[in-house]
Amino acid sequence: MLETTNRDQRRSHAPSGFTWVELLVVVAIIAVLIALMLPAVRQSREGARRMQCQNNLKELGLALHNYHMTHGHLPDCCFGTEDNQRRISGMVALLPFVEQEAIYQQIAQPMEIGGSEYPAWGPEPWNEDYPPWQTQLDLLQCPSEIGLRRSDDEDRLVVNYMFSVGDTTDIYGQGQPPRGAFAPGRTTRFTDFRDGTAATVMLAEAQVGKITVDHPVEFLASPILCDQLPQDRPWSDHPQTRGYRWADGAAGPAMVNTILAPNKVSCAVEGNAAVDGLYTVGSVHGGISYLLMADGSSNAVNDDIDTGNLSQGPIVTDMPGVSPYGVWGAMGSIAGESPVTE
Repeated sequence: MLETTNRDQRRSHAPSGFTWVELLVVVAIIAVLIALMLPAVRQSREGARRMQCQNNLKELGLALHNYHMTHGHLPDCCFGTEDNQRRISGMVALLPFVEQEAIYQQIAQPMEIGGSEYPAWGPEPWNEDYPPWQTQLDLLQCPSEIGLRRSDDEDRLVVNYMFSVGDTTDIYGQGQPPRGAFAPGRTTRFTDFRDGTAATVMLAEAQVGKITVDHPVEFLASPILCDQLPQDRPWSDHPQTRGYRWADGAAGPAMVNTILAPNKVSCAVEGNAAVDGLYTVGSVHGGISYLLMADGSSNAVNDDIDTGNLSQGPIVTDMPGVSPYGVWGAMGSIAGESPVTE
């Protein structure tokens, strides 16, 4: 009887539940599992952001096709009046086709705000007192790049999707037929796309702010000079930089050409914004950037795409010709007699 009682007492004093060592082991296992799961979660989120980026381009493609159906041509990528230095982006012309009719009507008509009078089509795109220019348009922003921007203001107003001027550095040249889908002060029709709409770039992603400025004119005739520049920062910190405001249609803020490989630094020549230059496609997706083709489809381009001979100057005559910049140049030209086969 005494032995049974002692046994019961020993059992009552025996430890129950986890020991500290066991608890620490469990916590360590949970921490390891969380660490293993985090990359997968991040990858899943980035995959969703990439998909949204492509969907944005497709929606803009539908808007461009609807605009063409309505007006018989694509919008001018950069238009306006003397009051806004003819710097209004073609994205403004697309507003009625992306469910932003109210903003479009505000811009298209004179406006008086707080005692200030603004003409139709507004003041310069960088005017911070003009309400339409301060309107957030999420459709024009790639979600993957939001974390890289320098302020809340840039998060709200930037644009990541830019108009392709094709395989030329003579962006503001007068009297020359466009090499790309768009050209400042000129409009194109889909019948002009003799290289095929499925193989011709209309819009493309670009990184906000990735540009160097005030380069000599020699860069226009020899793109390799820009290609050989250091690719790391510091980039230019001038205010009217790549994609800084969706309403600015100048070449530096709002256009790309298909000469340098994607994600190379851009080079503005003899100026910083509304000037000729080499303006590159780019993204933070890691080795690829998304494109909108002229048939309305979304495609991806790798950073190592063939760019042909960057030592050669672009075609400057008024006749079509095969692009000197390989597959990438051919994708930008609308009538370069060089349909993309790769």
